[in-house]
Amino acid sequence: MTILTQTKADFVNSFLNDISNLYSFIGTQALENKKGFSNYFSIIQDADHATNQLALNILRRLIETADQKFRDEPMRKQKYHIKAKHQRTITTIFGSLTFEKTFYENKFTKKPYVYVDDFFGFEKYQRFDLFVKSLVVQACSEMSIAKAAQKISDMIGERTNLGVKEIKISRQTARTFVRKFKLNPSNFRKKETTPDTLFIMFDEKYVPLQKEGKKKAMVYHGVIFEGIRPVKGHKKRKELTGKNSFSSRNLTKLNESLLDYIYGSYDLDKIKKIHIMGDGALWIKNAAREFVMNGCDVKFTLDKFHFKKALRLVFLDDEKEDIALEKILDDNKQDDKKE
Repeated sequence: MTILTQTKADFVNSFLNDISNLYSFIGTQALENKKGFSNYFSIIQDADHATNQLALNILRRLIETADQKFRDEPMRKQKYHIKAKHQRTITTIFGSLTFEKTFYENKFTKKPYVYVDDFFGFEKYQRFDLFVKSLVVQACSEMSIAKAAQKISDMIGERTNLGVKEIKISRQTARTFVRKFKLNPSNFRKKETTPDTLFIMFDEKYVPLQKEGKKKAMVYHGVIFEGIRPVKGHKKRKELTGKNSFSSRNLTKLNESLLDYIYGSYDLDKIKKIHIMGDGALWIKNAAREFVMNGCDVKFTLDKFHFKKALRLVFLDDEKEDIALEKILDDNKQDDKKE
């Protein structure tokens, strides 16, 4: 029996077994006189599972058949040694796909070679296949990156599963896809230069609502900037450089806007530090997690006003407060301990 004949038999047997289970379920429910929408919902779920499993089996067999065909070719035997055979798992639109692939070594150059990766265009070490990535990128052109990640996550695997999805595309992963595809996720213009450090200052304000009497709404505000410089013509005044302000009554939308601005305006490979500043509120500290990026150190720090206010409460003495402030700003930890 050839590989393709065996494959055909496996496909048919596996799928027919799933369909047979569906008929058995319907028969059991009928005998027990159980009626209602739950019966239809159950067969929808089972049919969804069966078709996904069939698709994954087809993909696995086709990939492994292509691998075996290359392995048996005379040309391969002349040029490549077989080194090993390992499993690889990637995420497809049908769910998680695990297959075996052969690793080779070129007899002449000694370079490693994987035919399956080369033939199907599988990227090295990538967990999601190119089709899933392209769906995410396409969705990002129509909606926010967070919503796009959620939309495509819901499409992967069994669509009728109401439980927690086994496979979920994070917002950070979706941003990586967009970045690699060179798609600007926003209308922001790419800046010519990128600083190695960015600063984001958060605060909240209560704003009166015009149509709701004396009610006030809390508005979250974020200012992102690149640095501080003296204002020309003034001795003490300073101004923020590269400043951009964002605000929203929804904290998630505020963070999304700031992230879209960073991804759309800067070269992420050059950003090494992001300082999150604010009054120490829990939502500001938690916001620091939203800006974690590869190769970038993200830290929360009190802004200068609240930092000095905290020192005042600690020392209750103007002289000691000034000494401590000077040493901390100079990063003089040894003298801090002595004092």
